[in-house]
Amino acid sequence: MYDEIVEATLKNADVRVPWIFIELATFFTNALLIFYHLGVSSVYVDFIGDVMREIMKLEETNHPAAYTMLFFPLFMLLNLTKDLHDMISKSIAGNILILNVIIVSLVCAFNSNTSDSWTMLRNDIFLYPRFIGIVFYSLSSPGLVLAIEHSTSNSYNYTKFHKALDQGMILITCLHLVVGIVGYLKWGSNVSENFIRDIQKEAEGYALIAFIMQALAIYLTYGLQCYVPISIFLKQYGMPAMKYGTCKGTLYLWDLIVRFAVTLVSSGILPMLIPKLRLRVALLGVTCNFILTLLLPLVLHMLLFINDLGETVIRNRKVIVGILSIVLACVLALCCFITELSLIFKKI
Repeated sequence: MYDEIVEATLKNADVRVPWIFIELATFFTNALLIFYHLGVSSVYVDFIGDVMREIMKLEETNHPAAYTMLFFPLFMLLNLTKDLHDMISKSIAGNILILNVIIVSLVCAFNSNTSDSWTMLRNDIFLYPRFIGIVFYSLSSPGLVLAIEHSTSNSYNYTKFHKALDQGMILITCLHLVVGIVGYLKWGSNVSENFIRDIQKEAEGYALIAFIMQALAIYLTYGLQCYVPISIFLKQYGMPAMKYGTCKGTLYLWDLIVRFAVTLVSSGILPMLIPKLRLRVALLGVTCNFILTLLLPLVLHMLLFINDLGETVIRNRKVIVGILSIVLACVLALCCFITELSLIFKKI
């Protein structure tokens, strides 16, 4: 896991590193991973609630989380899965469904009767960061963080491809990027977080099929996002606490408690606490994606190869391109976050 990589790297970097520093770094990494995955899974729940509201023609004033809480047993059932390979198989099936949804959405966008309304530049430049932040949220595609963790097992490799999972996630990310660009050029800064909403008026039948496939796809990938916080709570804190007698009860009991708590927080509490979906998207992009994919690998790299860092970076162009891309993504996501806050204050 990512936290184990951080701990091992700090120990190998210098034996004089204080143990308290290693413990704090491990705790900080775990906290980020938990916040990141719970945030992403709560966004998934928001999307499912939005889709269910559209399918059942429910009132728009009600919060999507109110509908998804009705499906809490189904979310809990998914989080009871303990086999990671099982979850990855479901995630792959979900991504295939997402691919179908993307194809349907793009075809409907290009074949609509208002195809002459494409505009490259809009008048209200102030709202551009809104689109950019949502597009770069595609970095949080299901399973991508597993590829990041695998790649950082060697500090030289954190920008390289490893096996089908990594390359598959890159494909999904690029597809999300294409959908975001097409949606913004077609409908402007008012393009919704869910691209299918924009094609609904012009192709209602296809939109209904796309909504159903999207809800099923997000549900199948929800368990993979919850797997990491569940694993961290149990392996890093639950098992050691039981071993030293800090917590009473059986491992089976605490396993159920942790899975229930993660499901409740991700499917009910977080969606209601932060109802503004775009704000949550920008916040996750600014904090977690930036720190986990850029800041921590660079710090570990500097600690391990501090003497020849300049020579290594100059020689490896892929590292430079990767760093510049992620920095750009984080800056634009920060702009999105500030833009949304200012719009909220304007309405107030």
